[in-house]
Amino acid sequence: MRHISDIKVDSAGIVYITSASDAGDDGPFQSALYVAGYLGFSGNKIVWKQNSQLVPLYRADYRKIEGMELVPGNAGGVVFGTDDENFGSYVYVMGSGEWGVGDKKIRGQERKYFLISLISIFLISYGNLTCNGYSPGDRTGD
Repeated sequence: MRHISDIKVDSAGIVYITSASDAGDDGPFQSALYVAGYLGFSGNKIVWKQNSQLVPLYRADYRKIEGMELVPGNAGGVVFGTDDENFGSYVYVMGSGEWGVGDKKIRGQERKYFLISLISIFLISYGNLTCNGYSPGDRTGD
């Protein structure tokens, strides 16, 4: 059990965490994304306000989320990376259709953050990498 498998803070000070559990290298795996609280300033001091309840914003049954990246902007979202042990690794991109669905394209600053996010997720994924269910050699998803 990883109570916190990754932690990120957005530009508004919202603290996001992922949590993951597994029963071994063959699973079963389970993960979730939560808002843990808020970091802000009071004068010259950092203030932490913990969320009173941890309610999952997203659940991933059968996957073990080991990393996430927040993609800022109107077209932003979340990129999750999993380490599913004997079942390989996956990268999931979740967010607005503005950045990667159909004929819509990633634009400007969002493109930079998206690429940084993917590189970051790749660095934490140690198994066979698959993106949204397709392995690099699989052309059926094109």
